[in-house]
Amino acid sequence: MSTVQSSVGSDTDIQNASNADVHIAPRVEKEWSDEFDDNEVLNGDTIEPPKRGLLGYLVIYLLCYPISFGGFLPGWDSGITAGFINMDNFKMNFGSYKHSTGEYYLSNVRMGLLVAMFSVGCAIGGVSFARFADKLGRRLAIVIVVLVYMVGAIIQISSNHKWYQYFVGKIIYGLGAGGCSVLCPMLLSEIAPKDLRGGLISLYQLNMTFGIFLGYCSVYGTRKYDNTAQWRVPLGLCFLWALIIIIGMLLVPESPRYLVECERHEDACISIAKINKVSPEDPWVQRQVEEINVGVLAQKELGEASWKELSQLKQRFFNV
Repeated sequence: MSTVQSSVGSDTDIQNASNADVHIAPRVEKEWSDEFDDNEVLNGDTIEPPKRGLLGYLVIYLLCYPISFGGFLPGWDSGITAGFINMDNFKMNFGSYKHSTGEYYLSNVRMGLLVAMFSVGCAIGGVSFARFADKLGRRLAIVIVVLVYMVGAIIQISSNHKWYQYFVGKIIYGLGAGGCSVLCPMLLSEIAPKDLRGGLISLYQLNMTFGIFLGYCSVYGTRKYDNTAQWRVPLGLCFLWALIIIIGMLLVPESPRYLVECERHEDACISIAKINKVSPEDPWVQRQVEEINVGVLAQKELGEASWKELSQLKQRFFNV
């Protein structure tokens, strides 16, 4: 019996000694750091996203729609170009005269260039203007490419019996549309809430189809004109579409991912709070910024890719 009592007593002494050695640290507010633990962020306590009412959904869609309108630009060009090649006044200004029939026509080369120049401009613009997003921010980069788009439209509208001037304007016009094809989905995916991201990004494709439809409608409406209004009016409407996007960029918040990359975490919280109609101090907002920061740090650890790696992709694929 005495042995059992001594054993219990010793166990009690050890437990008391252990409790005496435990130090409870005071709660410290977490600061932004470049050493976030991804396990802590991804596997921590789940924070419920803010509940939205009808007004909350409406605000999100109204802010995101002007960004998705960037898809309208290439769609609009596809619609109006298909009508231009059949317009008499357009063929008279930029085509050749056939003496045997007494009519103007577009040669196969010019007709092919008319379509191809826009695609060439889109390809170049998508690659070259993408860098502006990291240097200047998503919103300012989109405004710049839309201004380039407007310059191309001006050159085309001012063309008169000079097919090469029209084609140069077509390339510049494509540069702006190609830049929007990269930058608008980028900004849209970075500010859209997770639960609505798929639907909001699909608006980009929807606007592209809508642009093709309205482009066809515009050339159908001007087909009876017997002067340059046949093709200049549809081109002039490009400024209205560009204005919608520029005004939208003044209203939407900057990409929180870009702000985190610039170490502007407080501004990133404000950006997420604005699109979700909550307070920047909301724990859910703080968690979203932490997750973005983890992704940014992980990307930085991988380093930057070079153009040379694209040529090595095929070799790596077959080696695997």
